[in-house]
Amino acid sequence: MAPPRRLLLSGIALTTAGLIGWGVAAFFPPRTSALGSRAVVNRDVQTLLARQQQGTLSSEGRLQLVERLIAISRFDQALELLATWRGEAPSTIELSLLIADLRRRSGDHSGAEQELDQVLRLHPDHLDALRLRALAQQESGRSQVAIQQIEERFKQAEAGQQATLGLLLADLQRLNGARTRARATYRDLATRFPNDAGPVLALALLEREDGNTASVQTLLAEARQRRSDNQQDPLIDQLAGRWGLDAARVRAIQPAAADTP
Repeated sequence: MAPPRRLLLSGIALTTAGLIGWGVAAFFPPRTSALGSRAVVNRDVQTLLARQQQGTLSSEGRLQLVERLIAISRFDQALELLATWRGEAPSTIELSLLIADLRRRSGDHSGAEQELDQVLRLHPDHLDALRLRALAQQESGRSQVAIQQIEERFKQAEAGQQATLGLLLADLQRLNGARTRARATYRDLATRFPNDAGPVLALALLEREDGNTASVQTLLAEARQRRSDNQQDPLIDQLAGRWGLDAARVRAIQPAAADTP
């Protein structure tokens, strides 16, 4: 059976809602609106469940059923289906991550961590597993454990992983009130990785939260330079608009902005 790839969206998430800042890859199925109204999704679920009971549900149908169960927050049923799925075929990392994320969403943070620890025993540098475990620990009130573990990983990581782990570390620091430490971590990352816009965007978010509008504009301008040689960048314009800034003014700030990491 093919792994549930289209149920997963991974990568750095440029949002603060439900995630740890910029650094966490989480696993989101389509919203109910993307599948139709809730009533439509419920009808789809009943049809697919009936086919499952009749033994006529295909692999694709099972994917659709899991997708729809998650979309209407019926996590327990989705977990049951995935547990059956895993019992019938060799497990994949993606399937384990999805099960862990569903456990987290249903409030079983301990179960989620156990699932992720199993993944990390075999794949100790798997970034998505590290991010998701940090999120589960953060939500369960074990933020200091998450910070300590990511900090240790960051110190030992190779350069290719340090940028991502550093962002996650700084995000955890920010969320737990250590804003000065988070700011220092973002600045350090911006210096270490001069071609990476991520630390600069994350620092801009922190400055926005602190009400430093001028700093935000300067940082967005620097992020634009890092992303596209100061050409028009839709993402930066969208962020500027969302944060109530004048995108044209951000674009007008000249290379001096690069002096502010």
